[in-house]
Amino acid sequence: MWEVFLSPDQWRHSRDEVGFSPAGGGPPVVPESFWDHPPLQCALERRHMGQVIREFRLHPHHGRRPLSQERVAEWVGVTQSQLSRVENGPPIIHLDRLIQLATILRIPARKLWYVLPEPSPSRRSPPAVGVHVTPQTPAPPHPPPADTSSPLLDSPLDIIQRMQSIGMSSMDQCTLAELESVVADAVDNYERVGPAAIAPALVEQRRWVHQSLLERHPPRIGVRLFTLAAHMSGVLASIALDLQSFRMARSYASEAFQLSDMVGDPHLSAWIRGTQSLIEYYAQRYDTALEFAREGLRIAPSGPQTIRLKANGEARALARLGDKRGVDAAVEQAIQLHEDLPYSPDVSSSLALGPYCSARIHGNAATAYLNLLEPDRVLLHGEQALVVFDPMRVQGSRALTRLDMATALLQADHPDPPHAAHIAMEALSIEGAAGFAAVTRRAEEFLIAAAPYRDVAEISVVEQKVHDLVLPALTDSARKGIAGDWT
Repeated sequence: MWEVFLSPDQWRHSRDEVGFSPAGGGPPVVPESFWDHPPLQCALERRHMGQVIREFRLHPHHGRRPLSQERVAEWVGVTQSQLSRVENGPPIIHLDRLIQLATILRIPARKLWYVLPEPSPSRRSPPAVGVHVTPQTPAPPHPPPADTSSPLLDSPLDIIQRMQSIGMSSMDQCTLAELESVVADAVDNYERVGPAAIAPALVEQRRWVHQSLLERHPPRIGVRLFTLAAHMSGVLASIALDLQSFRMARSYASEAFQLSDMVGDPHLSAWIRGTQSLIEYYAQRYDTALEFAREGLRIAPSGPQTIRLKANGEARALARLGDKRGVDAAVEQAIQLHEDLPYSPDVSSSLALGPYCSARIHGNAATAYLNLLEPDRVLLHGEQALVVFDPMRVQGSRALTRLDMATALLQADHPDPPHAAHIAMEALSIEGAAGFAAVTRRAEEFLIAAAPYRDVAEISVVEQKVHDLVLPALTDSARKGIAGDWT
């Protein structure tokens, strides 16, 4: 917001006091082609007057040196710092300010996304001195319409401004598409680069999108914008979970679900319920995790999230609750649903809005059967998952699946601690894997299972590796004030 913004009359008065004139200190007269410069045209299409001012200043028409913010700020009656906030902040939505700036910069009306008002009668030139107008003066060649404005009705300008107030939006289809692609890239690359690399930019973009939510938008923009905000918050919920903050994960997920419910998107709501199920699973609230998964299935019983909710939500929670028959049914249903798909990617992101790939079904099945103490089935499903995860470099899942298999080797009828330790070290050596809290948690569970074999040299090496990975994470969590979230 601007602390100071002069009206057109105040600006003209202050300009006259300091000696500005259009020919001197005011904006230069520019050719019509000036407004067709691509960056300036793009700023106009985005309906962001601050960006229009910036591109006006930087236009090559001005020569080798662009116009300074200080100079342009004087034209519009604000300080340099205020103009900087206008250029880099949220779009201006107040019509009077938009009209003022367009008038000062002499932006052609054809380029604007709003209508400039006609000059009011009080500002028209008065009759020449000495001219006496009498009732007998002949009527002009084109007399005005017979009907006149009524104090009981709106003025035409009121109606125009009212329409602009509900239609004006800083968000357009092009910008929305760009933001949606940013989130899609974050989802696709999540397990390759890790949550810490994605979080800062996504948090900043989510805050900017929130400012846009507060504006008025046409329905086609509004629904798409709220859907985008819900998707962003859902991804941030998963990031918060992997950064060891249950509190923030729950808050983001709750926000995401409310937004998805507002737009009435059952598939998006089911996706968020799957994320909430995962949060509660790692919080060791397995009954709640199961409830979230099953509610997601009720919301969208035949949607793209069904496989995820069965394998990642229902099967794993049931395993922790000791329901072997329920796990078998959930895994079998997930596999059958995948086989019935007309098409499935070789590997899907763990945060994908589309259906899970077969590798993710097998990876989650391995985790479920590990908790049921069925090592043979863990190894079977784990091997099928790694066939896909390894060549695709899905780092988090590669590490998690290996840790499940390593622990299963300790549960076998004939335990193999050295081999188990070798697989565990492979998991912990995968680049970026330690950035996922689930990996360090799973590594600690491996050490619990390996406690009877601590005198085995290979197990001791794994123990030291886990200590080296977990201690910095705990220290960093304490520094951020979120260490207690994992209790």
